[in-house]
Amino acid sequence: MSDELISYYKEFLKENWLIDEGTCLTWFNACDVEAAASVFGADLRSAERMSYSDAYGEAFEEIERSSQGNVVLFGVAGSWNIAMEPYGWRGMGDQVIGGLARSGDAVSVLIAAGSHHRVAYDHNGHGSYVVRWLDERNGPVPPALDEHLNGLSIFGDVDSDEWKASALALAQRFTGVRLDQEWLERQHIRYLIR
Repeated sequence: MSDELISYYKEFLKENWLIDEGTCLTWFNACDVEAAASVFGADLRSAERMSYSDAYGEAFEEIERSSQGNVVLFGVAGSWNIAMEPYGWRGMGDQVIGGLARSGDAVSVLIAAGSHHRVAYDHNGHGSYVVRWLDERNGPVPPALDEHLNGLSIFGDVDSDEWKASALALAQRFTGVRLDQEWLERQHIRYLIR
């Protein structure tokens, strides 16, 4: 199962290179999209339906002006909401992930240019647990995550592509939601962060 998942997400990232260029993906189940947009600091009046590639284009223009993507796209997948931030990283912040998990769970995967990849997890807003690429396993992992780590390359000296695929596989195992091309191409709700 692990090898299949890792292979799937390696291929997914090759096909969806926009995500691999720099994206923070955050799965959460404790609030609706409008409340989540507020947690991100988004302008609620800026809501517009678009695909990930369209949101990526807007974020690319924003990053040239302000060094941040300032775009967050929300989609629903099963019982989870997913926030996608092209060229963004707010979902990694304690205030955002904690706010999204205030009465539930949130898991965030940052795929960044260079070596700043990481996974964060929060339950009930009690503070996030973060694993960075190339981190060794130090101390206890929250049990809700630990049970899903078997066979995944999250800790230690791991190739970047293997780590990113393992991080997305961990999010899938935790949420039960598999990212796929069809879901990415759907129209989701985009907000601008000001």
